[in-house]
Amino acid sequence: MRVFVTGANRGIGLEFVRQCLARGDTVEALCRCPEGAHELQALAASARGALQVLGGDVGSDASVAAARCAGGDEPLDLVINNAGVRGAWTSLADLPFDSALETLSVNALGPLRIARAYIDRLRRG
Repeated sequence: MRVFVTGANRGIGLEFVRQCLARGDTVEALCRCPEGAHELQALAASARGALQVLGGDVGSDASVAAARCAGGDEPLDLVINNAGVRGAWTSLADLPFDSALETLSVNALGPLRIARAYIDRLRRG
């Protein structure tokens, strides 16, 4: 299978990458800062070409489009929309709207950006 994972630099996303590689999948892994994703880069170095690390922010249309172009055009079998940010836990009176908008952009619209950008590859998969 060919799998695309967002939020792949740590936590659940990184574990998805590990598990997919262990079962023999080819993986494209998206994270905001590939140069700081040391564990992901180490996996890529040992994956014999089965892991491509891409930089991109699901909170940005332009960034998702750039990652889509950089990742190639092979058919995809699975997209794991894992990327997300933690919103601020606060009272309604103290809610910072700029932070709330960022959280919505990444957590709600990010998966839609990824789906729109990769739907053609999924259809071919």
